[in-house]
Amino acid sequence: MRLLWEETKEGNARLLRVFGADAKVVLPEIIDGKRLTEIGDYCFARKSQLPTSYRETEVGREEEIIELAGKQILWVTLPEGMEKIGSLAFYDCLRLEGIAFGTNLKQLGSDVFMNCRMFHQSRVLARTTEKTALRLLLGQVTWDMEVVFEVDGEVETVIFYPEYNEVLDEVAPAHVFHRNIEGEGFRARQCFKEDAPDLISYDQIFPQARVDETRETLQRMAVARLRYPFQLTEEAREEYRAYVTEEGEKILQQLAKERDLDAITFLCREKLVTSGAVERGICVASEWEWVEGVAALLHLKEQYWNEEKKNSYEFEEF
Repeated sequence: MRLLWEETKEGNARLLRVFGADAKVVLPEIIDGKRLTEIGDYCFARKSQLPTSYRETEVGREEEIIELAGKQILWVTLPEGMEKIGSLAFYDCLRLEGIAFGTNLKQLGSDVFMNCRMFHQSRVLARTTEKTALRLLLGQVTWDMEVVFEVDGEVETVIFYPEYNEVLDEVAPAHVFHRNIEGEGFRARQCFKEDAPDLISYDQIFPQARVDETRETLQRMAVARLRYPFQLTEEAREEYRAYVTEEGEKILQQLAKERDLDAITFLCREKLVTSGAVERGICVASEWEWVEGVAALLHLKEQYWNEEKKNSYEFEEF
């Protein structure tokens, strides 16, 4: 990579521009002996102007490099020491899928992710109970966001925050507006205590979500919490299980379309779907030409349902 940067007042490095060959960028902790602590304004935005003075550093060697901005950036992993992301840093990054960050990130400028409509995943390199900038990030993103908490390479929790819409309706001639919010995604984003997710409160929104949200949204909320049941109460577990069991066939078909084999395996192992649902899932996987999925579903049916047949006996056998 080739990095353009400037020194901050604190003597650290502020990143201004990145050139490289890989659209999935892992930023270094140190640039020329200085800690990389800030992402500058418009850093990954397309057609942004550079300051009149900056420094340039090469990290490794690449034969062909391009400016990683706008549509050329897919994923950014921030160093643990990153403390601040400047305003409009990812403006118009139309193909940005996600970012990863740690516990030191404390500040986000305005409109950091403006027009990043493909941005649907955040990986937080911290324990779920630690304070992070997740609440600030979610405050700038109204669309669906899947958040993965990862510790030492292992997933601890996955939380799905649904999309919500906010509309200001004029209710009087003197420009008096009424704030109208649609979607449980807004309430889900309020479920924090001291900048750490409050999963007890998050789980309590699911009954109302069942009334207001789509099946796909409910599926993602429920399956994520059941697969990674961090701080999941027995009452909430039963609520999620009841929904997944009730909609198991349709959920499995959707997962087959998404080619999410890990989630399908979980549902089969926990017997949250029936063998009939698996058979129809095989048909969907075949229609979508997911050969690996067809083979896996056949194996799962054999493993978890034919085993029951082996352990059951007819009266005539005795």
